[in-house]
Parts: sequence; structure tokens; C-alpha cells
Amino acid sequence: MNSEPNNNVTLTTEDSSKKRLHPVRRVLFEENVSYAQLAQACKCSKQNMSLRFINDDCKLSDMEKMAEALGYEFSWKLTKKKTQRAKRL
Repeated sequence: MNSEPNNNVTLTTEDSSKKRLHPVRRVLFEENVSYAQLAQACKCSKQNMSLRFINDDCKLSDMEKMAEALGYEFSWKLTKKKTQRAKRL
């Protein structure tokens, strides 16, 4: 059994029913980093950072900044759903 923590956080379209920022919250908890510390590292106000998490509203560029500040690499991928037939464009 591998005792090293899993440091991979990937947001996929399958996560759409979940909060978008949930993976970041998990990393904050695991790394013992506060919203205030993350806000300072991302060069934004503590209130602005808090509102992003409260409203679950964040741009991809903001996610990249947060990941960088936490020492992670942000990746986003599209995964085709297996249960639905694709619409023809």
C-alpha cells in the first residue's frame, strides 16, 4: 500500500454536479492553508477570495492562479458521458 498522499486534483465535466471549488477546498484543508493566505498569494483581497468560495464562482485563470499558489498544477479536461448519446452538430 502506498502511504504517499495523492496530490492530483482534476476537475472534469463529470464533477459538474459538485461544487467547482470543492477540490481547492480539499487542498486548502490538506495543506493547512487559509483563505486569507491563498488570497494574499493570488494578490486579491480576503473578501474577494471568500466570495469566490461562497458563490462557487471562479474563472479558469483564477483556478490556475490558486493551483500555482498552492504548488499544484491545474488541469481541466472534457470527458464524454457514457450514458448519453452525443448530439450531432
